Amino acid sequence: MKFRFSLLVLAALITLSFSTGKAQAQGDKIYEKGIKSTVWIVVSKKGTMGSGSLIDYKQRLVLTNYHVVTDAATVSVMFPIYDPATKEMLKLREDYFEKLRQNYGYVGKVLFAEKKRDLALIQLSPNAKLPAGTEAVELADKSPNPGERVHSIGSPGASKSLFVYTPGNCRQVYNVRSLVGSGADPSDNFEVNCRMIETDSQVNQGDSGGPLFNDKGQQIGVTESFSSGRAMSHFVDLAEIKDLLKEHKIKLTPKNDSDKKDLAKNESLLKPLKEEPKPTEEKPATPQETEKKDPPKKNPASEKDEKAAKQQLGFIKSMLAVGQKDKARDRINKLLKDYPDTEAAKDAKDILKTIDQ
Repeated sequence: MKFRFSLLVLAALITLSFSTGKAQAQGDKIYEKGIKSTVWIVVSKKGTMGSGSLIDYKQRLVLTNYHVVTDAATVSVMFPIYDPATKEMLKLREDYFEKLRQNYGYVGKVLFAEKKRDLALIQLSPNAKLPAGTEAVELADKSPNPGERVHSIGSPGASKSLFVYTPGNCRQVYNVRSLVGSGADPSDNFEVNCRMIETDSQVNQGDSGGPLFNDKGQQIGVTESFSSGRAMSHFVDLAEIKDLLKEHKIKLTPKNDSDKKDLAKNESLLKPLKEEPKPTEEKPATPQETEKKDPPKKNPASEKDEKAAKQQLGFIKSMLAVGQKDKARDRINKLLKDYPDTEAAKDAKDILKTIDQ
């Protein structure tokens, strides 16, 4: 009897080991496929970060959360970067911050952002040359069933790395109505009322907006929120994504790119982002007009310096958002040294006071 019981235990352990190994192998494949369409999003205006997915290569459309972009008109978008020498993907967050400082990445225009579904669509310039190997993720035909395995990729603020893989299982799919926000500022809170996928995935802040995949590597949801202290997370369901695109009359480009008529319907979305208008030449002022004008400010900062300082300030806010106070302090001191007469320098001084308190 004991011998038979031992055999049953051994068989169970072998089955469990086989299942775990199979799931791990599946996760490896999903990550390898999904990383080609996953992006990191930085909103310099607010110093916030999130994730997203490229859902249309031809039209350069990126899907994310409303609460990642909020009221921003443009955002910075970065795909995984590979070391040309080793061919390995850069993993550390600081490496990507450094690349941003070197003007790597893409400017994305927020086409629309919807609070109710907590979804937003970003468009990169159609003329932008995307990294080699980049692919658009395919949307699945149907939502997951309870018990199905799911996989997500994002860039959690708690991690020093970007493009992190998280496994999980679908628990249920149902409509959720709740208040979403940081809690620090009530004005940032908004109500979400849409169909959600509940999973046991352990996602974190910063994963928001990233894709949720099924075992085929197709997107079935968008990372939306998590419950602190509990292995329970919510993802905006596939049905909401499709309804959003339908309501805004956006038809995704077919994989074989043969349907030219459908592509032509989205012509308005295929125009490059408008460049900032060039300053118009002003007529020389008369002596009388010159007297009326205020005296010029001392050492005014150039437009180029203002822009560069503002970008640095965005990086500083991003660092503070993930708790990197020491690095933020060093970056502030550098900003004050390089661009002392800019408006961003004034804001940086105020931020420095709060850090040192």
